[in-house]
Amino acid sequence: MSYTTPNIETVRRICLLHKVKLCYLNIETGAEFVELLVDLDSSKMELFNHELESWCGMKFKLYSNMSKRSEISRIKSKGKVIYPI
Repeated sequence: MSYTTPNIETVRRICLLHKVKLCYLNIETGAEFVELLVDLDSSKMELFNHELESWCGMKFKLYSNMSKRSEISRIKSKGKVIYPI
């Protein structure tokens, strides 16, 4: 459960390694996953998610530009931009 926040700097560095240009983070207390919207190819999402979960010790649910518009707008409005700084 998401009762704590991931280390933002760790998420930024993993984004940098995977050449992500934009990242939104949305954390809702009591949610099962931390939501992350990134502009990453769908072929690289699984590796990116695996690295995030192993480094941060939390579960992430990833969204990309190919996700539903309602999910993208919800994360952009409720979440915050963590990358680029």
